[in-house]
Amino acid sequence: MRLAFPTNGRYTNDDAQRFTLGLSRILRSTYNPDGAGDGMASLLRSSTDTTNPSRISGLQSTHTITATAILLQAAADAKAANEAVPKPDPAVEPDFATRAEAQDESDRINEATQAVIGAKEAIAKAITTKAGTRITDAILRTTDGQDHKSIDEFELHKLVSALMQGAERTAISEVREGIIDVLGTEFNLRRHFATNVAALRADINKLVAYGIVIPDGIIATIILAEADRAANSSGGKQVDRALSDIRLRYAYNHRHDTTSINDIVRYLTAADNVRNLADAPGPNSNNNPGQANAVDAAMDHVRRLVFDDESSDDDDTFGTAAAASTRSGYESDRSDRSYASKARGEKKTKKAGRKPTKAPAEEHTAANNPCKYCRRHGRRSRHPTVDGAKCFWNKRYKGWRPRYVCRGMDMKYHDREYFMSDTEDTSDDE
Repeated sequence: MRLAFPTNGRYTNDDAQRFTLGLSRILRSTYNPDGAGDGMASLLRSSTDTTNPSRISGLQSTHTITATAILLQAAADAKAANEAVPKPDPAVEPDFATRAEAQDESDRINEATQAVIGAKEAIAKAITTKAGTRITDAILRTTDGQDHKSIDEFELHKLVSALMQGAERTAISEVREGIIDVLGTEFNLRRHFATNVAALRADINKLVAYGIVIPDGIIATIILAEADRAANSSGGKQVDRALSDIRLRYAYNHRHDTTSINDIVRYLTAADNVRNLADAPGPNSNNNPGQANAVDAAMDHVRRLVFDDESSDDDDTFGTAAAASTRSGYESDRSDRSYASKARGEKKTKKAGRKPTKAPAEEHTAANNPCKYCRRHGRRSRHPTVDGAKCFWNKRYKGWRPRYVCRGMDMKYHDREYFMSDTEDTSDDE
């Protein structure tokens, strides 16, 4: 299964959740001769679950059934049916009347049982391979740790619980960043709203593991805000009509719930069915330059607040190019000139009508960005003091990247501590 954990043997709660969900999907499509509708997926549940017990989790390798047992059970079932009130007409005959029929049935049941046991062994081995014996030994080995338990002495739901409990505790700052990411979600307007909402709910479900519950009102607000953005973009006429219908149906102070959210998605889906998705702006694009400038300015301000604190010891602690570059290397493509002028102590001219003595500086665009990696990703921001090999947008750079860069490059985000012992590869990919 292509559900690998990080190569350094450490994994987070998100890694464990993703692995468990992927394992459940694979087992759901695994053939079960017993005829269960969900394949082998119920092996991940407990056989003693009070709400939804798993029958196959309770099967053991020693469970066998004989032809005689099949005949006796068939006769008993027929007798009970015939003694019921009112009596069936005609009388119920046993399902299996001959020993040959009973033998075929017993062989089928025994083969199905062994198939379940084989799947159970394979799953236990897969979890051990991914998480390591330090996680699984508590479940798979005897108390003294000297020997392995029998396949009948444990159930897989305990192994899954050990997997989740063995995950590294996520830093509370990263949990907060996850909340901020959810609140700042931007839909890909070239996809259907239903698809974007499904992705949004998947991100929200990741926060549930940390006890964070995003209320329906917030979810509805995110969806409506993105719908409004789509309506104001190219090809958004149909979305604007859908928004008008939504506003007529729901007042601005309506308390949204699952029902109203599904209704909103229904209106937007109807708009998706008639609008040309190719006309919508692509991801990370914006048809409003003023709004783009405002967003970039806000992001630049956040970067300065977070990374430009002179008392920070990121460079000494982490020793990564990312720490150094985020401190002073990345500049805003609009405000760098103003910051530089203030640093030089230049004074504003008080003489009215005086023309500037210097030609205006070249406008920073993605096309004239000196860093080829930033140009490829349409970035206007400059990092004059950071070498291109250490650029966040260089796919061969092995250090820490901000979360927004990881999203833009479709990479998994890791906290800074993840790179403490890693060796950076800053080679160029010419």
